[in-house]
Amino acid sequence: MPMMEAISARENLMFASDYPHWDFDSPLLAFPKMDSEMKLRIFYQNAADLYRLPAPASKAGGA
Repeated sequence: MPMMEAISARENLMFASDYPHWDFDSPLLAFPKMDSEMKLRIFYQNAADLYRLPAPASKAGGA
């Protein structure tokens, strides 16, 4: 986590899968334990902000 804080990962880091390569680092093992807000930002929100993507669909409406 100190490295994540040093690079301002909460605001700057975006997940990339490196698909379709067969040799990859599992996101379940490659990332340190982090709070849910940081996880949301790294795995979705930072990219959504950069590419101006819409908010994810709400599950409340059944869709």
